[in-house]
Amino acid sequence: MKQKGFEQLLEEMHVKVTQLEQPIEVIETMLTLDGKIPLEIARQSLNFEQWAIYQHLAHATCVFTDEQPSNPKQAISFGMSAYGRLHLGPSFTDDYTKVWGYFSLTPEAMSEIEQLTTRLQSEEMLRYQSEVVPFFRHLQPQDVLRVIDAIKEKVDFMAPVLLYYNGHTYTTFYHYNNLLKSLEGDTARFLLDDLAEKNKGTWTRDERIFIFNLYTLLQSGPPARGEEVNGVHFSLHYLSQYLEEKLAIYHEMTDTPSKPIPKSLLTKARLICQLREKVAENYVIYRKINGLNLHKQEQFLNKQKVGLYHDEAMENELAQILRMSSEETYQDAFINYIAQHPDITVIQTLLEKMVGYAIRATDSDVGMTRGFRQPWMYNDALKHHQLETIFEWKQQFYFCCAIPSDKMKQAFLNQGQKLAGILTAISKRMEYNSWHYTPGNFLNERHRIQRHYYFPPVMSDITEWSNQHHQGHVYANVKHAIRCPGTILCLPYTLNAYYDLRLMKTSGVMYSEIDLMKALYYKEVVGALYQAWFDYCREHQSQLDMTAYDRKWYQQQYTKI
Repeated sequence: MKQKGFEQLLEEMHVKVTQLEQPIEVIETMLTLDGKIPLEIARQSLNFEQWAIYQHLAHATCVFTDEQPSNPKQAISFGMSAYGRLHLGPSFTDDYTKVWGYFSLTPEAMSEIEQLTTRLQSEEMLRYQSEVVPFFRHLQPQDVLRVIDAIKEKVDFMAPVLLYYNGHTYTTFYHYNNLLKSLEGDTARFLLDDLAEKNKGTWTRDERIFIFNLYTLLQSGPPARGEEVNGVHFSLHYLSQYLEEKLAIYHEMTDTPSKPIPKSLLTKARLICQLREKVAENYVIYRKINGLNLHKQEQFLNKQKVGLYHDEAMENELAQILRMSSEETYQDAFINYIAQHPDITVIQTLLEKMVGYAIRATDSDVGMTRGFRQPWMYNDALKHHQLETIFEWKQQFYFCCAIPSDKMKQAFLNQGQKLAGILTAISKRMEYNSWHYTPGNFLNERHRIQRHYYFPPVMSDITEWSNQHHQGHVYANVKHAIRCPGTILCLPYTLNAYYDLRLMKTSGVMYSEIDLMKALYYKEVVGALYQAWFDYCREHQSQLDMTAYDRKWYQQQYTKI
């Protein structure tokens, strides 16, 4: 299952576009990574000059070469960066960019491109004067640091951002990182750290716009907002449209009056944040993620609609096993069952059974759920407010139950060692995720956190093309995925992402909303078991520890297939 991932995709696309003749077809194939990113979203990555060029490709001629054109004044080069940003014209190129060829255009077309570029940049400058200049005018040095710190706090503790502005790429994506020194990267200069040491008067206009845009965007919702603009040209023009669309959607969903609309972008963003809380009262907010450009789109499911799905076969089997009464909740039934059978294998069997049902209902190749091995220890640490102890737990204190479908087991017939290796790799990565999320539940005590962490996710998501960048996903060929994070309570604490339910496919069509609804249903039932297990250990001071799902367990389970 191992493959080269994104590098291989770029190589294959390069071969394909050299067979194309129409410049517009060449660029749209490159923009969409051969149809894998919707064109509407892909075009949003174009900066002002690139957009102007894109509008004038109809009469261009295309030459595939990495050599200099004979008439450079009538030529526009094109190519790709290693992380997937289109090079089109001189306004963007970096150390990761390879030139694939150039377009030859008439002097008239070149003049029109210049004029359109100038007009678009002028419109951007009008927004700059009305929004960005007043914003910075009133900021004292300590206020500037507060703005930068607010951005750093969000960017440092969430999934990678990949943002474009004019000729710049701003990112925390792997070794391309150029925003935060703490995350390391190929550069010696990291924008957010560097700006914090400079007087605002020495910042460039582009730097001011980027900081203003990102700060404003992050005011409009949770930290994950930063990921919603991944892979786009993050201009004032884009931000303005983004906020207007969000306002319109939220007003409609909450049935609130849409007037008067605030004029300032920052005021709009803060209103959007308030409206989003109202949206969440009646809707499950989730995201669709494209793993190629890391772009994430906010989506909504009516909560009443989500509650319609039931798996009668699973419910009947669980009712029989647990001897449930019709009035009992799953959580109560699980607690009673564990009390009668205080054996970890009981919990293990139930987890695997429920994950198996989720796999079959969604036609998945692998299903998984992760958690903490020793709930009594977690309870005890919380009881005595020993947060440092919680933060110091190593990855092996967590587990991931990863279960292959019957179809996948058949595909690896006589290759059990390989299957065990894939499942172990998945499991180890999920253990790391649990470890990485844990401190993020105690941000009111953040001064006690001495290690890196991510904000624990609360939104579910549907992902396609996950098998391109992340090395673990490349290895396991995770083309399509669903993630449903879950919360358990240990009052006064709320433990977000304590567990989750994940599903993945190596091929076929993208997961649908119906699949997500199903996954949310199974997640809730699985969550009732986690809560029951946690509560039972607390009430009975029971060391009911999960010992399965380590490397040895996967080897024993699957090497003989």
